[in-house]
Amino acid sequence: MGRYYHGDVDGKFWFAVQSSSVPERFGAISYEPNYTEYGFEELQPIKEELEVIVKELGNKLDLFNEFFDNNNSYNDEMLLDMFKENNIKLTDKELRHYLSEYADYCFGEKIRVYMEDNENSGCYIQAEH
Repeated sequence: MGRYYHGDVDGKFWFAVQSSSVPERFGAISYEPNYTEYGFEELQPIKEELEVIVKELGNKLDLFNEFFDNNNSYNDEMLLDMFKENNIKLTDKELRHYLSEYADYCFGEKIRVYMEDNENSGCYIQAEH
């Protein structure tokens, strides 16, 4: 069962890959009723954390982007094969790490785009527990 987030941006956290507390990674403030409410007030921490992820992923970022642009679903074997075809050998543990980073990158990009498109007015979401 997936966990969703709703608000100024909507989406679904990646099942078994991404924590629903990922907004905190990008500097959000949390409030905890039945949902955790997050508020992003500043764009700079989001950009800085995205830079950290981009550096961590390196050339894997482009490979992930290309893969997910061309595939509606995935499994670990498909991803490992894609990396192998590009001369990158990853262990299962490394793949899970990079996949988690990529999922966080996608989330951070949604927040960044929203805030830039809305003149840094802040961004607010509710995330299911």
